[in-house]
Amino acid sequence: MKITTTQYLKIMQHLTENKDVETEKLFDLVGIDIRDLTIKEIEEKSKYLSELLMNKPIIDYRFLVYKGKLYGFEPKLDSLSFGQLIDLESLKIDIWNNMSNILKVFYRPVNKLSFWNKVKVLSYFKYGKKLPTKLNYSIEKYTGQEENFDLDLIPIELIQSFTFFFSIFYLELQKNILQSSLEEKVKEMGV
Repeated sequence: MKITTTQYLKIMQHLTENKDVETEKLFDLVGIDIRDLTIKEIEEKSKYLSELLMNKPIIDYRFLVYKGKLYGFEPKLDSLSFGQLIDLESLKIDIWNNMSNILKVFYRPVNKLSFWNKVKVLSYFKYGKKLPTKLNYSIEKYTGQEENFDLDLIPIELIQSFTFFFSIFYLELQKNILQSSLEEKVKEMGV
């Protein structure tokens, strides 16, 4: 059994919105009619879903090969444009349904990467070799008009790692926005 990233996001949305987890509902979300399965198949598929949902693989999410093109993760988060922040703010309301749009804020085609770093990145994808912590690269400028990603072409493991990162990033962003707003109010009050 293999599920698509879209199916994974549907399951995660369901789990976020509902406290009760019914096996039948999870199978329904991935398009499997539980009534057509044997007990052994139900056990095998349930084990797969459980492992997928419980494991939080942290893979290197800095790069992504999408439709044969190398995409890079925004290398300087402190340099996000105001437009990127506005887009993220409007998308965070429904992270599971907006994942494709959220990804395009962070991932764009790589336009500068040294030859040896490119060899290292391609070796990571082909052979699973670990990437060095520091890799200098740049990506195309964000315009807001980037093409949406077809989520089913993106590995679930990358989505899992990115979702973990994004949750922490967004909480930190909210904290900074609140702190900045409070500082502005204090200045206005002359305190």
